Amino acid sequence: MILSMPAFKLTKFLPFLFLFLLLTAAAVGWILISRIKNFSSVGTLGKTITAAPSLVPAAKSEEKTEFILGNLLYPGAKTIRLSGDSLYLKSSDSPEKIAVWYKERIGQMKMAINNFVQTNVNGKTANLLNAADERGKITVEINRRDSEAQTEISVNITAFK
Repeated sequence: MILSMPAFKLTKFLPFLFLFLLLTAAAVGWILISRIKNFSSVGTLGKTITAAPSLVPAAKSEEKTEFILGNLLYPGAKTIRLSGDSLYLKSSDSPEKIAVWYKERIGQMKMAINNFVQTNVNGKTANLLNAADERGKITVEINRRDSEAQTEISVNITAFK
């Protein structure tokens, strides 16, 4: 009689143990599914880069900044300076051609161009392009004097997630 008593108590709590294990498995499954839903893809020159969810922390903001700035390097331009969240370039292309490229590039990044201002005063052409969405903001300045052979390009990004 003494040996059958603990077995009786164990079978009494077995449904509760099963319920606890079932709820734990459901919680772990929910966490994993929510991570899978966080897949992201960014279009770059016709290629798609997909970032798989990970149990390690997200990339540092500096790495994200470098990735975004790397996607905004104007083709054939000479990099003058890369500093934090800013990129300075020079190109022999016209400011108009460069502005068209940046408009297309930012569009490929699925960002809305908030404003674009183009001026030509006293022999200096200046273009200012601002784009933003919930991920962050991109500002592109394109400047060239008629007396110079090079166009200066400045790209700044802020708060990219």
